[in-house]
Amino acid sequence: RRGKTPEQMPGRLGRALGWAEAALASRGSSMIILARFIPGGRTAITFGAGYVRYDRPRFVASTVAAAVIWAVYAAVIGYVGGEVFEEHWWAGLGLGLAISFAVTGLIELYRKLTGRGTSITDAKAALLERRRLEAEAAGSGDEVG
Repeated sequence: RRGKTPEQMPGRLGRALGWAEAALASRGSSMIILARFIPGGRTAITFGAGYVRYDRPRFVASTVAAAVIWAVYAAVIGYVGGEVFEEHWWAGLGLGLAISFAVTGLIELYRKLTGRGTSITDAKAALLERRRLEAEAAGSGDEVG
């Protein structure tokens, strides 16, 4: 691993990258897909995934899925919204936001009911513990082989 770990970085950037690393460890693909729907989210999650060295094949697959989902969503909303909400654009905006929140809520409900994944807080604690153990092993002079 090159560079500083997120917890070694000072201030808000270090805290944000620490949270992003834990979020990607616990939620991975769903974070990448949902970030596509948040203004600036795609850029932020891409930067964070690169910095914390998120698994490249998983990132590519998640990004492709996110692009397809987003394109279909945007096309349907644009087509239907243009017809239905021609005179009341604000109602279309509200419906779009409601759908986004509903999809996010359903994903989280599914995760909770199936027990899949861990919380971001638990993932962050596990990452910090793994780094502590790696540092101890590196510092002890023990060699495997």
